[in-house]
Amino acid sequence: MDSRQAMEVLASYRPGTTDAADPQMAEALDQVKRDPELAAWFQEHCAVYQAIRAKLKSVPVPPNLKREIIVAHAGHARGARNIIHLPVSAKVLLAAAAVVAIAAVAWFQFNSRPAENTFSRFADRMARSVQRNGAPYMQMYDTNQTDVLAYFKSKDRPTDFSLSDSLKQLPAEGGSAITWNNHPVEMLCLKGNAGNLWVFVMDKKVVPDAPGSKTQFRKIGNLMTASWSSGDKVYLLAGAGTDDDLKKYLE
Repeated sequence: MDSRQAMEVLASYRPGTTDAADPQMAEALDQVKRDPELAAWFQEHCAVYQAIRAKLKSVPVPPNLKREIIVAHAGHARGARNIIHLPVSAKVLLAAAAVVAIAAVAWFQFNSRPAENTFSRFADRMARSVQRNGAPYMQMYDTNQTDVLAYFKSKDRPTDFSLSDSLKQLPAEGGSAITWNNHPVEMLCLKGNAGNLWVFVMDKKVVPDAPGSKTQFRKIGNLMTASWSSGDKVYLLAGAGTDDDLKKYLE
């Protein structure tokens, strides 16, 4: 199951229910762990669901609603047509529910559009994912970079990374073979002098606006990022501090 299929399945996911027990839903939830872009969408989906649920629960139910519906139904039970004229109070309640439902559908249609494949979007998503989750969806933990690369190889991911000598000498925290917009991404977590550093590697052909060989620096949230291309891959380094702090790791 890819991320697009997972999104279609998870569109009907209801937080706090037994939905996760469904095999297809469980498979979609596993894909969430591998794709930060999908994870961000899923987080918003759950937040909207909870907001809609809270909004519906906040709509006051008229005290005589049940009786009014029964009386209205009884008045037409012997008629030739199965039309029930709801009392005004019931109509108000249904109208409020309809407004919330329409808003939810509009939100989903807007947010389920295909994501744009740009490096700027990729960098923003990756950098913000580590700020939200620390080590995002870490699939394996090891202090040896060689073992992390071996893990990537076991997942049929490339390991011919072009990292600086300074980065190669750092101890590792672990790594993950994730995806972004259904494109493979390798995430290597390293121990820097002032905290963790995250290196993301992706096929350069995925993004038409990939940076060149000259390193570009950009602040995203609380992290500084450095990005560059080498060979057929594009690299993103994210860590705390300034661009001068990251430059030390690129030598």
